[in-house]
Amino acid sequence: MFVGKIATPKSIISRNNQSGFTLLEGLLALVLMSVLLSFVPTIWLLLITPQKQTELYSVQQFFHVLADEIQQGVAVSRSSEAGLTIETATGDHVQITKYNDLIRRQVNRAGHEILLRDVKTFKVSHHDTYLAIQIKTTSGRYYEKNITPYYDAAKWFNYGLYLTTVITYVYAIIWPTSAA
Repeated sequence: MFVGKIATPKSIISRNNQSGFTLLEGLLALVLMSVLLSFVPTIWLLLITPQKQTELYSVQQFFHVLADEIQQGVAVSRSSEAGLTIETATGDHVQITKYNDLIRRQVNRAGHEILLRDVKTFKVSHHDTYLAIQIKTTSGRYYEKNITPYYDAAKWFNYGLYLTTVITYVYAIIWPTSAA
């Protein structure tokens, strides 16, 4: 009989020192990855959406301020394709115009109140009963709003006739025609 140690191969002895994944570690890694990946859409929306929402909110606020200004005015005229002039009840002339990439408000051609930023184009179309306001932002989005003044069209028209009469009267005083 042989008494002593049995020789074992070295690979059997070093098996306990090998590194590897168990089933439990693999499942834990899978759960951790799925939890982390579930937050990706939320983070994506938080990073991308605020710019769109901020722009939409700014444009809506601009349209609201402009509608209030127009509806409180006595007369509205289009000063250019990219602006309009509103005469208030106190006689002030409020101009809403595009200036660089801004839309600004000036009272009696003084001041510089910014109403909207990042504007590429600003158009005002004067129709019989309403004003069509069109805005294109630098991000490429297009917004449009039709604003109807609270005062009736007859009053608006009569005010225009009144101004025409006053201008004609002043013209007649300054340059009288000779009657034979």
